[in-house]
Amino acid sequence: MSSRLFFALHRWVSALAFLQLAAWTLSGLFFAVIPIGRIRGDAVKGAHQTPLSQTTAPLLPPADAMNRLRSELPELLTLELRANPTGLFYIGRTTTRAARLDARTGERVPVQQVEAEEIARRDQPGRPLVLSSQLITGQPAIEYRGRPLPAWRIVLGDGVGTVIYVDAETGEVTARRNNLWRIYDFL
Repeated sequence: MSSRLFFALHRWVSALAFLQLAAWTLSGLFFAVIPIGRIRGDAVKGAHQTPLSQTTAPLLPPADAMNRLRSELPELLTLELRANPTGLFYIGRTTTRAARLDARTGERVPVQQVEAEEIARRDQPGRPLVLSSQLITGQPAIEYRGRPLPAWRIVLGDGVGTVIYVDAETGEVTARRNNLWRIYDFL
């Protein structure tokens, strides 16, 4: 191999190594400088909770709630009583599915669009406006991979590209995505 060819090859290998080291340095700097809370889009503390002591109406007994849920979820593993600003609910879970009942009437109550939008607004500081909402039942966006479906995808107008995903069965926020999260995920 001639020295000229060796020199050219060395220059290209060095350039590729420099690009790799620069990418590692820039991504490491991003991870070190940006607080993880900003990347995760942390929720307003306590936004989805209401003390049970504020509920005074009679409740459906847990045994009755379990019986109603077992018709839909025969492999019922857990039953939880949850109070939130939109009501009081029993949430039943299996290893792969969940369902929600009104704790007073025992009626099955999946999350509707208006409730999902209110949950998303309440989740973020300043209660930003909703730009759009969509029920996802099939193939979700890549940023929501591996999460439970159906889910509501709520786009908020907060200036940082926040999208809140709300489980359409339980009303829980299952993912928060924003522009910093997307950069983090890319890096």
